[in-house]
Formats: sequence, structure tokens, C-alpha cells
Amino acid sequence: MSASKPNFLRLNTLAIMLLVSVTLTLGLTNASGANKSAGKGKDKVANLKHMNANSGSWSANVEPDDKGTWTYNTETNVYKSANYQNVSAGYASTNGWSGSLSVLNTQFTGANNHFMGNTFANIAKEVDLNETVALTVGSMNGVALVNNSRQQWFNYNYLDAQYQITPAFMLHGGTYFANKPLTGTSSQVGYLLGSEITFIKDRLALQIDYTSGQQSLSGTAVHLLLDITPVYQVYMGIFVPDPQSGYEYTGIVGFNVTSHNT
Repeated sequence: MSASKPNFLRLNTLAIMLLVSVTLTLGLTNASGANKSAGKGKDKVANLKHMNANSGSWSANVEPDDKGTWTYNTETNVYKSANYQNVSAGYASTNGWSGSLSVLNTQFTGANNHFMGNTFANIAKEVDLNETVALTVGSMNGVALVNNSRQQWFNYNYLDAQYQITPAFMLHGGTYFANKPLTGTSSQVGYLLGSEITFIKDRLALQIDYTSGQQSLSGTAVHLLLDITPVYQVYMGIFVPDPQSGYEYTGIVGFNVTSHNT
């Protein structure tokens, strides 16, 4: 039997309202200036939020240099009754192509370890339309290395547009397709919306990302990123699931190492 839940609808609505209000405020102000489950009887699905952070698209707080950029990531997801570890290595080339390999959802605490060790190969292509607008198309595919049930193929494809409104503010939006094994319900088509706000250049930024739907991938992720040096970055945040998904809050703590500017 599930315990009473917090008011997810109210919190998710507040997160979306915050995203919209910040977008409007910064856009006007700066115009003139410079997944999941950890029990509850459900299989744990792939951590899409972590996949996005390593897809070579908007979530990386580094830019490729003239030699290309390697990025290595480790992230811990904290649930009420279990903790999971994710690791990834990726490369962003100078011509807009990027790729990564990820091992996600490796449980290291808690009793429910039925579904773990999802391995993904991710590829993306970014096209700059002009100095402020870019398009990214990507595909993520994987399988569960350790799974007591039959093997499943996870597939996630997306198209995302990024608009750098000011040097300190970026807005992005697009659409995605995710297959049934990944969502935990049925194949889904939905939309993406988010922003990145830079408080201190090359030092401190805030990311807010929303994924539509009523399944394991749906919800709002908020991350605060701190660049310790041009090479080392730490971040922490929270994932607020869609109120109809039945999934719980997730605490997020991560660490990136990049070859950028080395």
C-alpha cells in the first residue's frame, strides 16, 4: 500500500510557473543589456535526466574547443528508500557531432535491485542556424545489462531548438519520442521545455528542464551547476515527477570532468 504523497501537482505547476516567469523577466530585462521509481512495485526505468546531461546538447555547461571536448560524468540519484549511481563518458567534436556511452541506474543501497545497469549509446548532431539559434537532433538507445526479466530495448529520439537570448540566458524547446520499455507505460510523443540562467560567467548557472507526459520520464528537473575550474564541475538538484506518474522525488548530485581548456 502506498503512503500519502506530497502535492506533486502544486509543486510541478509552481516549477513550470517559475520557468515561465524567469523566462519573461530575464528576456525583458536583458534585452537591452549584454526516472523513475525506487520501489512501489515498479521496475526502475532509465534515468533520462542523466542521459540528457550527457547527450552533448543544452545540458553541458562547456563548449567544444578547436580540438573537441571529452567529458566524464558520475551522478548519484537519491530516493527515499534507495540510491543509484550513473557514469558516462562522451565526446563533442568541432563539427557539431557528439556521442557518449552511459551505464545508468546501478543501485548501491536499498532492497529493490530488480532493474539496474542500463547501458546506453547516445549520438547527437547540433546545427547552428545563426549566432543565437541552434538545432539539436539526437537518439539514445540501450539495454539493461542486469535484469531478471526478458531483455528490452530502450529508445529515445528528440529534436530540440536552443535560443541564446542573452549571454546570460538561454531558452530551449522541442519534441521527443520514447518507446514503451523506457516510459514504463506505452510509447510516448511529447514536448521539452527549459532554460539555463548564468549568474556568474564560467562559474555558476541554474538549469530548469520540463518533460511533458504522465509517465516515468515526465516532470521538472532543477539543477544548480558550479564550475570549480574550467575542467571540474559539480552540480546538485531535484527531479519533481509528473503528479500522475506515481514516481517519487529524486535528489541529484553529480560531478563532471572535461578536457575543455586543458
